[in-house]
Amino acid sequence: MQIKMAVFGSEKFMPRFLEMAKKFPNLNITPFIYKVPEQCPSLVKNAGDFEILFFSGIIPYYLAREEAKEKNLPVVYIKFDDLNFALTLLKLLHKFDKKITDLNLSIDIPGADNIYRVLNELQIEKNNVFIKDYYYILQESKEEFNTETFVDYHYSAWREGNIDIAITSISSVERKLKELGVNCLGIPIPEKSILNTLVEASSIGKLLYNQGMQITIGFAYLHSLQKFQVINQQLKNFSDETDASIQYLGNNLYVIYLTRNSLEYITNHYKELYIISEINKQIGVDISFGFGLGLTTKEAERNAKTALEYAKQSGGNCCFVVSNENRVIGPINKGARTYVFKTDNKKHLELSQKTGIGIVNLSKIFEFNKLRKSEPFSATDLAEYLKVSQRSSERIIKKLVDNYYCQVVGTEYTYQKGRPKALYVINFNKI
Repeated sequence: MQIKMAVFGSEKFMPRFLEMAKKFPNLNITPFIYKVPEQCPSLVKNAGDFEILFFSGIIPYYLAREEAKEKNLPVVYIKFDDLNFALTLLKLLHKFDKKITDLNLSIDIPGADNIYRVLNELQIEKNNVFIKDYYYILQESKEEFNTETFVDYHYSAWREGNIDIAITSISSVERKLKELGVNCLGIPIPEKSILNTLVEASSIGKLLYNQGMQITIGFAYLHSLQKFQVINQQLKNFSDETDASIQYLGNNLYVIYLTRNSLEYITNHYKELYIISEINKQIGVDISFGFGLGLTTKEAERNAKTALEYAKQSGGNCCFVVSNENRVIGPINKGARTYVFKTDNKKHLELSQKTGIGIVNLSKIFEFNKLRKSEPFSATDLAEYLKVSQRSSERIIKKLVDNYYCQVVGTEYTYQKGRPKALYVINFNKI
């Protein structure tokens, strides 16, 4: 069993990493090398089909975190801690005849606390240490990060005679400073940190494999038996292409047997199920899919039936997935989101029982209210967010109004014909 892992790092980092990674035969590694960290988002975006993304440090990870999130894959990166800076000081002792306390240093680092802790432990004064902490820059906005800014920071201090040596955690900065003739030292990545992150990636890989073999059952429901033979052949071709087993149960219903890996593949990691569009657009028949994951066949079947009901309630031509981790993903093909299927929150359970609104829809409504920051909304706004009909949205709102969790606060007039729309606000503060 091998797990495909993409690794993003600098030219300096990669040879050493690949040598150490030989100790982990379950990781099938493809390296992606950048000259400057700013290239990492593009590398991640254009990377092919992988199961884990590995970053050589906090900078490439933070810069490419949005692109990594789009891929919906597990991510690991090598952490920076006190050991990195302690090793740097050790290298300084070998490089200079002077005491460390006699050296003026400029340092760039993700988290100045790491430096201060080591200096305090060694009882070294901090007056001659100039620190550029970029952790908060990365957190705020990747557009603000620029390699040249760090080169200028160190080079200016060097040119003005304020420092004896520049210490950098960015390999491309180290390379450019050396080209400029600056006395420069790169902060090393300890072997222990690389090995620990490889162990983490390997463990995730094993977990993914076990999950990938998880029992998965699906149901497909035809909203009409029109052109049944044509659809039947389409579904048979679909099962052949995806290594799934599909059987017609009667009453417009098919059952599908496959693995979690196969499900993730055919839905492009829960983003789209192409067979829905093919049947609906080419043949003109509506179809709904529901897939369930489970540790047992009964659990997977029960979750699949629940998922199918969600697909039907959303108007068909979509797919839902219900996992054994009590999560609902959907509607796939209509802008999928992930929601809680069950909850141990007693107040939420009481709200569901009191209003008659299911936990999944309640989860969506909580998110909807949070995203809108409690701003007024119409039944149409809620219907579009929940992916339900206008009538279903109005029924949900009525249940909230009847139980005093929602109230009318105004009216929206449009240029279109018809009655003006009522505007509502939700108040869950009393929950």
